[in-house]
Amino acid sequence: MKRGSKKAVSEVIASVLLILVVIAAAGVIYGFVMPLIKTNIEESQKCSSAVLEIDTESGYTCYDPYENEVSVEIKRSEKDVEITGIQLQVYSAGKSTSATIRNGTVVDGIREYSQTAYGKNLTIPKKNEANTYVIDLSKIGTPETVAVASLIKIGNTEKLCGASTKVAINTCA
Repeated sequence: MKRGSKKAVSEVIASVLLILVVIAAAGVIYGFVMPLIKTNIEESQKCSSAVLEIDTESGYTCYDPYENEVSVEIKRSEKDVEITGIQLQVYSAGKSTSATIRNGTVVDGIREYSQTAYGKNLTIPKKNEANTYVIDLSKIGTPETVAVASLIKIGNTEKLCGASTKVAINTCA
């Protein structure tokens, strides 16, 4: 055999091995990246469907300085997505407080408008419905804005979507 022919065989084998390494690396990257992309797409789609809106037109969303409470009416869209909870955030003079409301839970300092006392089970609005929550502000002061965000379930994990709505709070009439 000539020296030149052995070198040609080595270059072919090296090229084939290099191609196999590249294909294997692409497979490994695909295996790691695709589930992440799929989860992010699913989360984005569910969050865009889990729309909560603070209703400022009905007159229920306002600050009562005499009771030191803020009422917030939250409407849910008619889209069929499983919302497991609501996160409410109240902002006041550089401070904020947040609370998570789930069906059947008691949240310190929050009651539903129809309830006369704090410390009772709360519910989240069903699709195409609204609930009004009353928040005790004794620990935070006069509210400036309030925001609401959805908690959704993706697989076995719960994800907090970005704030659907953030509005300024006016004094009750």
